[in-house]
Amino acid sequence: MPRSASTSRSDPSRTALIAAALDLFGRHGFDAVSTRTIAAAANANIAAIAYHFGGKEGLREACAAHLVALFSGLVERAQGGKADPVSLSQPEAEAQLLDMFSTFAGFLAARPEAEAIARFMVREHLDPSSAFEAVYAGSIHPLHERLTGLFARASGRDPFEDAVRLAILSLVGSVVYFRLGRPVVLRRLGWADLREPETAAIIATVRAHVAAIVALHRKG
Repeated sequence: MPRSASTSRSDPSRTALIAAALDLFGRHGFDAVSTRTIAAAANANIAAIAYHFGGKEGLREACAAHLVALFSGLVERAQGGKADPVSLSQPEAEAQLLDMFSTFAGFLAARPEAEAIARFMVREHLDPSSAFEAVYAGSIHPLHERLTGLFARASGRDPFEDAVRLAILSLVGSVVYFRLGRPVVLRRLGWADLREPETAAIIATVRAHVAAIVALHRKG
C-alpha cells in the first residue's frame, strides 16, 4: 500500500521517480516502460515504487498530480493574487492575460523540465488515460476558463462565444509550439540554444500576438 502523499511528498526518491516516469512515459509510452527501468533511471530501489505509489499505475497518477500542482503554481504566480476577470477593467484584464501567457511561454521555452512534461502530455493528448483526465480537470480546464474570462473581459466579448474559446486555444497552441517545435525554432532563428535573450524575444513576440488578437476581437 502506498504511503500517503503528506508523509512522502518531500522524499527525494519519490521526487526522482516522478521525474524519471514523466520522461520515460513520454518517450516510450506507459506500457513499454517497466518499473525496473524507471527505478534505474531514478537511481532508486524498485521497491520504492510500490512503497510510494502502490505500483506503476499509481506512479502515473502521481505524475498527473505533480503536473496539476506545477501548473497551478504557475497560474497563481502569473495572476499575482488579482481579482476574478469580471471585476477587472479592460486594461487590467489584458495585462493579466499578457502576464499569464508570458509566464507559460517562458516556462515552456526555457525550463529544462518542460521537455519531459511536454512529451508526457503529448502522449496523454493522443491516447488519454486517467492521468489526462486528472490533469484536464485539475489544471487544463480551469486554466482555459481563466484565460477565456480574461480574454472576454479585455475584448468586451462573451466568454461563452466559440470565437473567444477558439482564440484562446489558438494562442495556447502557438505558445506550446515553442517547446514542441524547438528544433525548428532554433534552426530558423540560427540560435544555438534558448538562453535569456532568446527567451525574452519569444516572450515579447507572444505578448505582441496576444495583444493583437485581443484588439482584433475587441468590441466597443
